[in-house]
Amino acid sequence: MGWVEDFRSNSVWATLDAARARLDELWSSGELPADDERVEMLRALLARVDGVRDSPDILITQRDLGALSNHLESLLAHLPNLQPIFSPFSGYDPVFDLIAKLVATWPPSGSASLRGLASHVAGVSSALTSTEARIASLAKVTDATEADLARFVSEQRETAERIVEAAETRVAEVDRNVTALATTAEMQKGRIDAAIASFQSEFTAGEARRDDAWGEHLAARQADVEAFMSRMRAYEEKSIKVLGAVGVNSTATDFGTYASEQRKSANRWRIAAAVVFVAAGAWFVWSSVFADAPEGTHVWESAVARLGVTAAVAGVGLYAARESTQHRAQERRAKQVQLVLTALEPFIANLGDDDQDRLRIAAAQAIFVLPGEPTDGSEPASVPGLLNLANSLVAKLPDRP
Repeated sequence: MGWVEDFRSNSVWATLDAARARLDELWSSGELPADDERVEMLRALLARVDGVRDSPDILITQRDLGALSNHLESLLAHLPNLQPIFSPFSGYDPVFDLIAKLVATWPPSGSASLRGLASHVAGVSSALTSTEARIASLAKVTDATEADLARFVSEQRETAERIVEAAETRVAEVDRNVTALATTAEMQKGRIDAAIASFQSEFTAGEARRDDAWGEHLAARQADVEAFMSRMRAYEEKSIKVLGAVGVNSTATDFGTYASEQRKSANRWRIAAAVVFVAAGAWFVWSSVFADAPEGTHVWESAVARLGVTAAVAGVGLYAARESTQHRAQERRAKQVQLVLTALEPFIANLGDDDQDRLRIAAAQAIFVLPGEPTDGSEPASVPGLLNLANSLVAKLPDRP
């Protein structure tokens, strides 16, 4: 098969026929407006493409026909919506522009243009014929509708006349009823005016009584509210004191827990020191009594070796003893802080606010403002401060009657 047969048998022509048929169908059914020039532009472009079908040209490649087929399929997908066909869509050029640019690159051909024009004229003629048939059908439907409308108007006129006659009769009856009701209303109005005057007098007297009762009730409730607020303020002060006591007790408990941990650590270090000292003594005794000195060594050399090993082991014991002493000192200080914190609030409860604040500040300084830790295993310098604070607390206590 040569390139001419490939050109004429390409599937693009079937897609072109489908696009033209779809466009004619939409135009004939009225889905596309007849006065929209974009429809004529699209029909003319497709007719121009159709004119090339029977005029194969070596410069129109299969790649060009494939691109044209893709554009025509996109055109079919967008119909009957003309907006994306003539306007940029999702960042792409309009389909109409893509087809027009592609056809513009093809070599000009007078016969192809004539065939395209003839095809376009034939399509327009077919569409006009279809339109004329639709107009004739619509004329028949209009004639039938006019006859039905005339019959309907006549029937509705007769019905309206009957309704008007019945309405006039009903209006006359209503007029009579309205006259009777007006007479009755005048009578009822007089009775209602008298009732309103009586009710107004009773309401005014009752409103005065309610105002007096409400004033008394409001004054009583105001007194209750003031008494309640006074109790609430007293409860608030007590709650603040309770909250402070709970916080102090919680801190004292934490110091007690810390003291217990330090006691356990001191006991462990003390046991370790005792074990090491016993081991050092046992080694020294065993090496002095039961162990023989190596041959060729003097007695003083053996004694120095035994003393060196014993001193090394004893040094480990001394370190363990020192750590036990440090933990024991921390335990005693934590216990003293726990004692001061536990006894502070009960001891100062009956003192004045200034004395209470001064003692709390002194307690905080004695507990938290600590000097440097001693290095010789002695008591921290803050312990006398805690003892002095305890003595000052006892001195501040009021005498018992």
